[in-house]
Amino acid sequence: MADYTYNFTGKTILVTGASSGIGKQICLDCAEAGATVIMLGRDEERLKQLLYQLEGGSHQVITGDLKDEQFIERACQGLPLLDGVVQSAGLMKLVPLKFINAAFIDEMLAVNLRAPILLLSALQKQKKLKPASSIVLLSSVNGVAVGSLANSVYGATKGALQSFCKSASLELAKTNIRINCIAPAMVNTEGTAKISEHVSAEAIEADQKNYPLGRYGTPADIAGCCLFLLSGAGSWITGSTITIDGGFTAQ
Repeated sequence: MADYTYNFTGKTILVTGASSGIGKQICLDCAEAGATVIMLGRDEERLKQLLYQLEGGSHQVITGDLKDEQFIERACQGLPLLDGVVQSAGLMKLVPLKFINAAFIDEMLAVNLRAPILLLSALQKQKKLKPASSIVLLSSVNGVAVGSLANSVYGATKGALQSFCKSASLELAKTNIRINCIAPAMVNTEGTAKISEHVSAEAIEADQKNYPLGRYGTPADIAGCCLFLLSGAGSWITGSTITIDGGFTAQ
């Protein structure tokens, strides 16, 4: 019988984008549930600070840039067998259509689409994923459910990620490995806080009123769903996208 509790004792979970925001919260929650967490990110100092905050004592830190394909290959070689992977690393930049250029497109694709695909490919090739393991990709409501101003390239990368998830789920199902996307709307993180540099506090307050539940999300809102998908409770879910948006796209 499947274990429907969030007891991750004995499980090893890899989390990318672990140094801040949603990724950081997922690390904290997975460790609290008993997992050994392998944190991957670019900011070594932040990752080390997080390491001291995690419950348990066997967690690991991997520092590097997921835009580097050789780094991905090397990082995967040093990994133990994994019960779960959460790909939370991502890049969002507001750029109006008339200012988009090839370099910007390449950067967004490299972080938001190419990196998660290459990482999963390397893990599969090197046989680092246990049978019945679970993979969670962080997508967005932007690009599939809704559009937003100056966010077209970001939305395109996230829409492509959801498309990739569907086809990848068919290949991975042969070994009972599941892969799903979580698509949040606006979540208060260090990254989205930068929007306040360009948008007034009044405008942000007004925008939150567009959410039926009256607020933006928190990293904990997303982490809770992530743990569900990593656990036995999500054992018959694959190739799907779960929207977490405070009712925004229900309107």
